[in-house]
Amino acid sequence: MRNLDLEIKEEDIQKFSDLINSAGNIRRGVIMSAMVTSIDDSYVFVDVGLKSEGRVAKEEFLFSENGDLPAIGSSIHVFLEALEDKSGDVSLSYIKAQRESGWETLEEIFRKRESIMGKAVRKVQGGCIVNVNSVSAFLPKSHFPLNCKEPKDLIGKQLSFSIIKMDRAKSNIVVSCKSAMEEGDSLGLTENQTVKGVIRSVNENGAFIDIGEKTGRLNASEISWNEDVDPSKVLKVGEEIEVKVIGMTPPNKISLSLRQLTEDPWLKSVKEKGVEPGKKFKVRVERIESKNLIVIAEGSIEGRIRAQDMAWMKRYQNFNTISQGQNLEVEVLELEEKRRKVIFGLKQAQSNPVEVFNSNHKAGDCVDCEVVGTSDLGYVVKINEGLDGIIPKIDMYVSGSLKTGEKIKAYVWDINVENGHIVMGVKQPSA
Repeated sequence: MRNLDLEIKEEDIQKFSDLINSAGNIRRGVIMSAMVTSIDDSYVFVDVGLKSEGRVAKEEFLFSENGDLPAIGSSIHVFLEALEDKSGDVSLSYIKAQRESGWETLEEIFRKRESIMGKAVRKVQGGCIVNVNSVSAFLPKSHFPLNCKEPKDLIGKQLSFSIIKMDRAKSNIVVSCKSAMEEGDSLGLTENQTVKGVIRSVNENGAFIDIGEKTGRLNASEISWNEDVDPSKVLKVGEEIEVKVIGMTPPNKISLSLRQLTEDPWLKSVKEKGVEPGKKFKVRVERIESKNLIVIAEGSIEGRIRAQDMAWMKRYQNFNTISQGQNLEVEVLELEEKRRKVIFGLKQAQSNPVEVFNSNHKAGDCVDCEVVGTSDLGYVVKINEGLDGIIPKIDMYVSGSLKTGEKIKAYVWDINVENGHIVMGVKQPSA
């Protein structure tokens, strides 16, 4: 057993405590605040509080709202792509930070069919690129304002747009200058309106419905809540049916739905069984995928548990100890209505081990632990099942090196519940 007692300066303790607290959110894929330190011919260099400066390609700022480079000393937000690229630099992206920050707002606008102001920034084939909420979107030429035919007439202008297509996985947004109201007026219809029509034709992809002098499209996916429905078996040419208008795209495209006239049986079943965020349920493991654990609740409600929601400590965020058919107690986190699945969390149904440890320990306490590996912050030590601590590889915490598998006595230096860090040291912290 190692048990050393050396006096450590208070300011040194505070410095590393601050480092640990700030490091909790430093990982690939997060948005960080950065200060611009210098600019050369190719890059904008920024300080994000890491051991080395990060850099952002200058052309990324051309797609910002004003298209200007930031001033030296100014603060910007950047997306952390990698702590170290091939050149050993911190790899950052300004565009991705803007997209991530603005994407949720745009999704809400798209869902509510609202309009948003934006500016056309450059011409591309088939239309132009516009900046909406700091995100680049494509404006097709067919969706230009009625009094405009050339992209050059739009560049630099602030316009009102409606979002007609979004694909987050592909970072693709398509907008139109024709608002939903203008579209509805030109077609004589409004979204969510229920209308009667006559089936003109039916094929494997759906049907075309005559609505007075207009024709709408009823996709196979909008015929029934049963995804395996055969359109030819439920629809007959010449039959009059009632449908719901769910979308309109100029000049005359009308999207219809038959199934949305009734409540989704999946959603109805979920509500009847009380499956809602915050509730706890017993689930059975159906199958194990690479990124998700597929589970069944209440006998028929399918859901998934993401690796990040398996445990409070990162080392345990995997499915290594899970087997098919196993029963788990979980908490409902979110209802995915479009995918008709529920997101469950395993760790949310359990106590946070760092909170429990914090309620029973304080700085200076000595505990038995085992060295189980290393990370960017130092040695990872197992305090008990499901709970790890960190011993920094700094002389003020430990002299020499520790070996994996070594059982030691270590002192508690700092407990940060918010970031999930327990900082330990072979040396005892000063009083």
